[in-house]
Amino acid sequence: MGNISVVSFQSFDYIRADVAARALLDVLDTEVPYVHLMHPNPIPAADLLKLIAAKLDLPAVHIDKWLEIMVHEHDAAVEAANREYPNDEKARWEAMRGHYRLNPASRIIPFFSKLSETSQGKGLEAGVSTSVTTLFETKVSVRESRTLQGLMREQLGLEDIERWFVKWREAGLFVGLKKEKVDARL
Repeated sequence: MGNISVVSFQSFDYIRADVAARALLDVLDTEVPYVHLMHPNPIPAADLLKLIAAKLDLPAVHIDKWLEIMVHEHDAAVEAANREYPNDEKARWEAMRGHYRLNPASRIIPFFSKLSETSQGKGLEAGVSTSVTTLFETKVSVRESRTLQGLMREQLGLEDIERWFVKWREAGLFVGLKKEKVDARL
């Protein structure tokens, strides 16, 4: 889409699988019945997404603007497929598959709509649970795990993003973008 969505209400608390495995080993023989395996010093989502945007040389836009652009592009793709293949459902679906390959996030527009509502304080009516508002306590996990104690002194940052980009490229995330354009951004 040519930009990165920035949210201001969430943080990234991810840890690598090898770190999670070490943390589990740390608490294996303790009396603790459960642990929250997440980064005890999370980075605000807006900060991390701005680093990613800078890495890709893309503008960072608020999630509401990003969603508006995504919905517009998706609706345009649907209209084009319907116009080009009015009597051929299979051909319309193939046309949409092409759109989804280039813009996979458009497959889950309702999810992003809910994120946008949540960022505005909407959509949190009784009986509705959303992970972006759930807070987890990590004091016990950190107390029992030397591995998590070590993470208290660091946050996710540019070095982590560099590793993610390598894995994302290997996974084909940048399909549809010209290789030289992605390489220039990475």
